[in-house]
Amino acid sequence: MSGSTGSLRAERPKGLLLATGGVALVAANFVTVKYALAEYNSFTMLPLWFVGPILAGTVYIVRYRPAWRVQVRRNLWPLLGIGACSGCSASLIFAGLDRLDPSVTAFLARSGALYSIILAYIFLGERFGVRCLSGMALVLAGVVVITYRSGASELLGIVLVLAGYVFASLNFLIAKKLASATNPVVLIWMRAMASLAVVVIAAIISGRFAWHFSAPHLIVLAGGSLLGPFAGQMLSFYSLRYIGLAELEIMRATQPLFVLVYSLVFLGMLPGLRESLGGVVVVVGVILLVSARSVERPRLAQMN
Repeated sequence: MSGSTGSLRAERPKGLLLATGGVALVAANFVTVKYALAEYNSFTMLPLWFVGPILAGTVYIVRYRPAWRVQVRRNLWPLLGIGACSGCSASLIFAGLDRLDPSVTAFLARSGALYSIILAYIFLGERFGVRCLSGMALVLAGVVVITYRSGASELLGIVLVLAGYVFASLNFLIAKKLASATNPVVLIWMRAMASLAVVVIAAIISGRFAWHFSAPHLIVLAGGSLLGPFAGQMLSFYSLRYIGLAELEIMRATQPLFVLVYSLVFLGMLPGLRESLGGVVVVVGVILLVSARSVERPRLAQMN
C-alpha cells in the first residue's frame, strides 16, 4: 500500500506539469482564433480548425498505434459523444469570441468548472457543501460583473460562450471515463473527426461557408489548430492519468493569465477594469469551488 501511495505521489507532479502545458497551449486558441476571425467567419473557420489535429493524429496512429481500431471500436459511442460535444462547443464559443475580447472570453471559460459540479449533482447524485456553494456564488457574481452594462452584441457573445462551455464540460466528463483506457492521441483524433462532421453540417445548413485565400490568417489558424485542439488537449487528457479532474480544473483556472499575456503581446488588447475585476472574481470562485469539492466530497460521503 505504501509503495502504491509513493508511486501516486511521484506521478502527481508529472500530471500537474502536463496540465500546465496543456493550459498554456489551449490558451493560445483565444488569440489565434480571434486573429483569424478578422478574416473568416466562424462557419468558414471551424472546418479548417479541425483539419490540423485530424492530419497530425492520422500520421501518429497509423505509424505508432496499430491497435487504434480496437480502441475506437470499443469506445465508439463515447468517442462520438465527445466529438459531438466538442463540435457544438467550438461553434458556440467561436461565435461568441467574435464579439468579445479574448481575455473576457477566457474568464467566462472558467464557468466550465461550475457546469462540471452541476453535472455531477444531476448525474452522480453528489451534494454541495458550504464552501462549494460559496465558490458557485462567486463564479456567478463574477459573470454578472462582466455582463453588467454590456451592449447587445457583447451580451449575445457572453451567452454563446457560456452555452459553449456547457458542452465543453460534457466533453471532459466523458473524456475522464476514457482517459485510462484510450490513447490520448486516438481520443483527440476521434474527437476532431466527429467535431468536423458537426461543424460541416452546421456550415452547410447556415449557408455561410465562404472560402477565400489569406496566407497570414491561414498560417496562424493552422498553427493554432495544432497547438490547441491537438497538442494542448492531448496534454490535458494525458494529465488525467496522473491527477484528478478537480486538479485539472484548478490548473485550467489559470488560463486567463496566459490569455492576458498573449492578447497584449500579439494583439495589443486588454480587457477593461470592470471585465478584469469580474474575471478575477470568477477565477477565485473556481479555485474555491474545485478545491472545496476535493474536501467536501469525502466528508459528505461519510455523513451518508
